[in-house]
Amino acid sequence: ILNCYPSAATQMRRICDWILDNQKDDHSWNLIPGEEMNYPAVTAYALGALLQLQKSYTEIDYDSVYINRITLAIERATDYLFENRSPLARDADLYLWPSNLDDSGHVASFGTTALCLHFLCEASTMLGRKGWEINAGKTLLTLATSFDKLTKSNVIQVGGMRVNIWDQIHANESSLNYLWAFFSPVHIATLLKFVDNSSFMPNEKYLGFIEYLTSWILDNTSEVGKLTGIRGSQNIPGVKTWSTAQSVIALSRLLNKRELFNVRFPKSS
Repeated sequence: ILNCYPSAATQMRRICDWILDNQKDDHSWNLIPGEEMNYPAVTAYALGALLQLQKSYTEIDYDSVYINRITLAIERATDYLFENRSPLARDADLYLWPSNLDDSGHVASFGTTALCLHFLCEASTMLGRKGWEINAGKTLLTLATSFDKLTKSNVIQVGGMRVNIWDQIHANESSLNYLWAFFSPVHIATLLKFVDNSSFMPNEKYLGFIEYLTSWILDNTSEVGKLTGIRGSQNIPGVKTWSTAQSVIALSRLLNKRELFNVRFPKSS
């Protein structure tokens, strides 16, 4: 709305103020203000919203004091994410998160991690924190190098930590139970951000990890009329969720980089 109607900036500010004012003191954010939040993924989504607000208000040259208020909220949300990494990941200076903060310190989630990294890299550009992006790349390279392509295990072992590739999240209600496979296009988009880097291109394991995730998408499509979508959750009888647009975006980005994959992704694919 702000991009299309800059004149609505002041009117929209009431909504933005509500978002900012209802933030919890620990800056964890939440879908429902006031409720406990144990899911880093929700904080990551809130961070994405804050980044979009900051970008939109900056583009229309809005009140700099208000833009700084949003920027401060972004900094606090990123601080919360960094503080709540998996304990073993903090010790190794890796960017890994559990799907639920109540989980064991020895378990992390690739889905939650990819989502957090996706927005942290945007925040690093906006705030000028290049080190965040460097460590994000280091983490992804560590995961890809540790992935066993031969067994295609759904678990990556990083030191003493177990990283689940396909795990699930319960967001307040059991009815909101999605396999992180639903967000597999986000994983690929995050990985592709780094693939042009000279330290990633020659790494066959990194490319193999992207191939594994892509194959999962192609192997788990479902048809509804003339539409193709990705199954979101296999745990809820009678419920189907779709990620068609995300999948198309991720796969098109992949094809744009097909020269990096040689025979893996021929033009005919």
